Amino acid sequence: MKTTIVNNNLSFFLIRFFFSITFCYLTLLITGRIADMDFLLGFIEYGAGGTSSQLATDIYSNLYFLGNKYIIIAILNAFFSIILFFLLRTYIDKNNKYIWSLVLMSPGILIYANAPTKEALFLYPTIYFLVLESNFLFKKNIKGKVSFYNIPVQICLLFFMFLIRGDIAFAYIFLFLICIFFKNFHMKNISSINYNFNQLVFIAFLISLTIIFLISALRPELLNRLLTYLMYSFENQKSIYRPIIDLEFVKNPLNFFRIQYLALFPTPIELIAKPYKIVIIFDSLLLIYSFMFSWKSLFKAINEYKTSKIIIKILFTYISVVYFTIFGLIGGFNLGSSQRLRLNYIPIGIIFPLLLERKIRLSKNNKLYHS
Repeated sequence: MKTTIVNNNLSFFLIRFFFSITFCYLTLLITGRIADMDFLLGFIEYGAGGTSSQLATDIYSNLYFLGNKYIIIAILNAFFSIILFFLLRTYIDKNNKYIWSLVLMSPGILIYANAPTKEALFLYPTIYFLVLESNFLFKKNIKGKVSFYNIPVQICLLFFMFLIRGDIAFAYIFLFLICIFFKNFHMKNISSINYNFNQLVFIAFLISLTIIFLISALRPELLNRLLTYLMYSFENQKSIYRPIIDLEFVKNPLNFFRIQYLALFPTPIELIAKPYKIVIIFDSLLLIYSFMFSWKSLFKAINEYKTSKIIIKILFTYISVVYFTIFGLIGGFNLGSSQRLRLNYIPIGIIFPLLLERKIRLSKNNKLYHS
């Protein structure tokens, strides 16, 4: 049975490889580039500064001798596809292949996860980290004791993730610490969290809104400095399609809704001027659906286990707050950059619950799962 699953998944990843090549090449033809690939490959000297950019350049510039961007993308695509296959081959089965297909075939992943980008360097170690995290949360040995042998490997992965994506990695570092807390402290005395998916999303949104409001009220200079940096980094002040997202704009709570929309979809005028951005609309709708489906499936799988259900809902609330507060805010500045940057969120937001749901089903079958 396991061999059949792996063979079927191999066919899927081969098909995905050719789709990814097609999307990457079309992006190059239409826009002329994919993120900062020309800088990271060493084809141009000017680009983003910082440790993460330098590390990515040191890695990708080894492919400079090939000279052709299309050949480099084809080689990287094959390499990254093989890694992804070995990471996920046992986690995709007939019960979840539909949702995995939607996630892994979304345009953003097909493009930015298979080209010379910092997102690609971040994505695959992050997925491996989450595979280990799912094992840590829901797999026990025969004697019922929790195994901690993965922790040193996870720490090394987190260190690399921080080097390659900086502050974004803190979302995963905090997840790591939260999960260790849950594994070492009994949760049975905590009253059951009966909120459903929609209610938890609303609570997470309110928490995010409150965080931004408190920072703007207590540390306005800090928030203003951050917004100014983001505005100039994404050239938001030059955009004729999007509002200027400065401190005054963010202080209005109603604009927080608007920012979340701008992180996912183009404005009508923006779409008319750049029709190819309809692909980003499709990408966003796919990811929203995948996010909802993956977490609802996990809630259903864990529903009969009181303590674990509490843990999962707390994790879901935390992960939703991370999106609204970080990726939703940053994405509002530039839609193209938002599509690329949310690749850093997809592992924790969508892939993680899919891994957990599969792990729970396996644990139930092997009678190693305990609430």
